[in-house]
Amino acid sequence: MNSLLYLLCQLLGWILNSNRTYLFILSSISAIVFNGCGEVPVDSVPTLGRYSVVAVLSSDSEIQRLFIYSVFNASENRTPNEVFVSGAIVKVNDQQFIEMFDSTYQIKFYGLYSPNLVRHDNDYSLLIVVGSDTITGFTRSPGFFSITYPPTMTNVRISSPAETVLVRWQRSANARGYTIYKFDPPQRSPSNTEIIVQGAVSSWITKDTTTLVVMRNIGRHVLKVGAFDKYYEQHFMNGIPTAGLRGAYGVFASMVLDSIVVNVSR
Repeated sequence: MNSLLYLLCQLLGWILNSNRTYLFILSSISAIVFNGCGEVPVDSVPTLGRYSVVAVLSSDSEIQRLFIYSVFNASENRTPNEVFVSGAIVKVNDQQFIEMFDSTYQIKFYGLYSPNLVRHDNDYSLLIVVGSDTITGFTRSPGFFSITYPPTMTNVRISSPAETVLVRWQRSANARGYTIYKFDPPQRSPSNTEIIVQGAVSSWITKDTTTLVVMRNIGRHVLKVGAFDKYYEQHFMNGIPTAGLRGAYGVFASMVLDSIVVNVSR
């Protein structure tokens, strides 16, 4: 199982350092996963199959992504693409995913372009067929919620080095918690002011329906709140090796999100 953990850490490392769309689905697990990227007892988990599946359906993603990897071929010396399982039949609610390749970040995945697939309080069934092996999964997305304060478009003027903003939202039925994502505005590079670099991204988890967000940089900030289901909690927070799946390691989970924009000026 050491090799499987190394593979998961490597995959998440790529996700967290590449694309913001991937990041706000999975970034909240980074501390838990990377703190565990060391030695694990070989017999720490039972044999659950030959594959590892990672999929978190998100209402904020136009393309839903699913990753399938071979457990037995995984090692710390191999990249995710080298152990990616091709040729699988992948369906969610009878909608078929196809193999895709992100040329920018050089990663393989199964994807479905369906901006409206994930809605609040819906059931989603997964079917994966790889040769003679069948993997199934199920998740119910969290119930409707929205950010109630501040308004969708908010202006904040700061006179000190930082300003604290209270964010409040409705409680979502079936949600086991909430991940808050803060996307800072782009900034000029300290070494070359002609170069604009992507703003920092931070995230944290709460069981509450309020949080305090510290604003330091001038510009347009995006705040997202994601309500996640029980399988997300079981796998990413509690360390259960399989959640929402039958016949494979990994997770099949769902998340619904709402967002606001905060414009910060002095």
